[in-house]
Amino acid sequence: MLKFLKRAAIVMLLLLLALYLYLQLRQSRSYNNIPEGANLVMRANIDQLFKKLLFNSLTNPKYYYQSSSDSTDTDDETEDPSFVIPANVFVYNLGATPNTFYTSLHIKDSTGIQAFLKKKLSIDQYLEEDNFTYGFTDNHQLQVIYNEDRAFLSLSIDRQNVKSELKDLLFNLKPMDRNTPIITALRDADSDISLLGESNELNVDFNTGEVIISGLTSFNKYLKTPNQASVKQPLDSLGLHAWLSATPTDALDTLFTINHITLSGDTLRTYYHNAIDFQIAETTLQSDTIITYDYNDDFEKVEQKEIKTSKVPGICIAIKCDSDAMQRYLKNKGILDNAKVNESFFPLYSLNTTQKDSLLIIHNLTDYTANYKSSEKVMGLYVDFNQLQTQLPILNDKVDYLSKAELYGSKEKEKLKLEGSIKMTQSDLNALIQFIKK
Repeated sequence: MLKFLKRAAIVMLLLLLALYLYLQLRQSRSYNNIPEGANLVMRANIDQLFKKLLFNSLTNPKYYYQSSSDSTDTDDETEDPSFVIPANVFVYNLGATPNTFYTSLHIKDSTGIQAFLKKKLSIDQYLEEDNFTYGFTDNHQLQVIYNEDRAFLSLSIDRQNVKSELKDLLFNLKPMDRNTPIITALRDADSDISLLGESNELNVDFNTGEVIISGLTSFNKYLKTPNQASVKQPLDSLGLHAWLSATPTDALDTLFTINHITLSGDTLRTYYHNAIDFQIAETTLQSDTIITYDYNDDFEKVEQKEIKTSKVPGICIAIKCDSDAMQRYLKNKGILDNAKVNESFFPLYSLNTTQKDSLLIIHNLTDYTANYKSSEKVMGLYVDFNQLQTQLPILNDKVDYLSKAELYGSKEKEKLKLEGSIKMTQSDLNALIQFIKK
């Protein structure tokens, strides 16, 4: 019996060793999918995420394996393609197209791939070539190229046609050297999702009940951040609080358009004094005039007005600036009118404007004042999803799996150190499965 147990233990150890070596080989080979010339690279460690979900499913089998009510739909008989599950998925940009991001998947069975891509990504236009197929959306924001073995997808922020780049990746991809700093750093990273390159580093981990975010980034080209910030304290019944203490650089001295109104970045930068704060807190009543038309006894069309009162979220935007000059500029541009935000510019909510010292405050609250306190957090985002759903009912049933989100940035030398988390409503389930199942 003892001899049998020893042999069984040896077999188990050999199997575990073989599995370990196999997973290591998968990891190593996956880095061949990063091409030379990639600048910013994001890696999603699929093997690691799968292991986390597998162990979490052992303690929550009912949640993981229960049938979804949506899975009983039998109307669509189309067979979907199948892809090889990779050890890592990489998303990257290239030096020649910095605003376009690429990724690839190995194809196991390409049956129905065009219908699949149209359904999932709205890629509905295809050009058949001799040894590949190229597909794209109307605006070229999403593009794909594939053959029987592999598919490359691209997301172009500036909607650039990257057919030639995709073709080059499909047929001539040369892997990045394993000894480059970016590959070394990615291989050493132990987070579920890692983003590296161009002076940026971001790590995301999907843990039980929460997502953890950390990293270092640099906005020096566009924003100069101080070591300390003066942060407005939260209002009562806070649903969302976001702030930024930074001075724009001349890289933002450009024209930009909002709702057909063109603003000058250079002019705004002249009046702006390096801090903006945005809060959604409480609710308030808003009265709107609803105009309808009816016919009188003489069959003449007559305008009828009705006052409708509704509950809307309380909003407060506080901008540190030369408030007189900023208000005059925004008034001249038609954004402000009679101490209110012009309805033609922002028709959703009725917002007032108030000047207080060096602040221009845009709000719809009766009590919108709060003290400022010194903080090392020069940037921040806080969301209480329970409160926010009461203030914005349109979010009901859309974010009910989320509890709170926090992300803060503090100055560390010439970079911004990021730390944050997303708390889920079900604390015993892995955060990723809650995102997937929603």
